[in-house]
Amino acid sequence: MDKQFFLDRLSERELSLRGLAKEMNMSHTQLSLTFGGSRRLQLDEAVSLGNRLGMSLQEVAARAGAVPMDVLSRRVSVTGALNGQGLVDPTPEGIIERVTGPTDLPPGALAIQARTAGTPLSWFDGSVWFYRDVPGSDYFDQLCVVTTADGRIALARVTRGYQAGCVNLCGPFAEVNVVITAAFPVIGMKNSE
Repeated sequence: MDKQFFLDRLSERELSLRGLAKEMNMSHTQLSLTFGGSRRLQLDEAVSLGNRLGMSLQEVAARAGAVPMDVLSRRVSVTGALNGQGLVDPTPEGIIERVTGPTDLPPGALAIQARTAGTPLSWFDGSVWFYRDVPGSDYFDQLCVVTTADGRIALARVTRGYQAGCVNLCGPFAEVNVVITAAFPVIGMKNSE
């Protein structure tokens, strides 16, 4: 049982072990024994746990030690495609695209996929960057998905600008003294397969 993984998910949801037990119609003792590895997680409990923590039954089973971890992957929604200029073209409304990501991505992780064949950035083609839709306050010197004041979305490393209130962007997209309205730090990357 990967107790710390489950405790981290509970913390993200500001939920205590006692509160989770109550929501699952279990005693706190039963859940504590389960998380401690002294009691096996039952199927109905695994389903309930997955529903409350936003996890698939397969992931709950793997984290509980019932199946090997290497069989897991997480499907992540693609919110846009990196183009040859380093800008992100949003996925059209009504279109659902997903990519496979590592299992240790936090719930709610999103993805940008490079579609750069035939461009100067073609060596990125098929690569995927993962991020969370939670603006970062500490984004300097990090690769981020950024939104500029004029509405462009780009993948770039954010550095301090030369003018007050501005940043410099470098990487797949580069521009100096840009005003940004949001920056979402990249939390992982997967090269093309």
